[in-house]
Amino acid sequence: MKHSLRLLIICLCAMLVFPGAILFASDHWKCVKEKKGITIFSKKARDSKYNQFKSVTVINAPFDVIVDTLRDFNAYPLWQPFMEEMKILENQGNDHVVAYASFDFPWPVSNRELLVETTIVKNGMLPSTLKIIVEGIDFPPANRKKKYIRIKFYRCETLIEAIGEIRSRITFTLESDPGGNLPPATANWAMREAIYLAPKNLREIIREHVCNNTDQK
Repeated sequence: MKHSLRLLIICLCAMLVFPGAILFASDHWKCVKEKKGITIFSKKARDSKYNQFKSVTVINAPFDVIVDTLRDFNAYPLWQPFMEEMKILENQGNDHVVAYASFDFPWPVSNRELLVETTIVKNGMLPSTLKIIVEGIDFPPANRKKKYIRIKFYRCETLIEAIGEIRSRITFTLESDPGGNLPPATANWAMREAIYLAPKNLREIIREHVCNNTDQK
């Protein structure tokens, strides 16, 4: 009895001192797909019935070229999967933008829309690293389109890291609650596809840009 009580006290103390260790398993990313140089990871999101997703890939292009492409928010529908429109509503300089975005998803997923606030975070200690944070914000009902479902929660982070003069690593992290009555399995499938297609499409757009600039020289 004394031994059991002592063990219980030790466990309780460990939970108080190292709370993160108890949650380690739920914070662990699991590789769910590797294709065409893109690795997809997934893990269960806290307090949500949907998963978080992350993709990592390397693009053969200079850091500045990728950053310039990602700053061109009006061009996002060219490479962001399922996005049909991206309209800038408020521009507070190059590092802060508010925009409207709508998505045309394949059946059985209904079309979605949301307002996003985009913030560009620079690291003064690491000038060859940049993070772009896109978060959903409050959406006035009067501004909504008919037959479009408002995305309830959205957060996407894009980390760009130079790993050489002409190579860069891109990491997308996505967490979302699509709203409506979409089953978790269907929503997770859509997010998994999006987190794979985003770097794939971006890589193709940048490759065309680099090739065109090379031909003009």
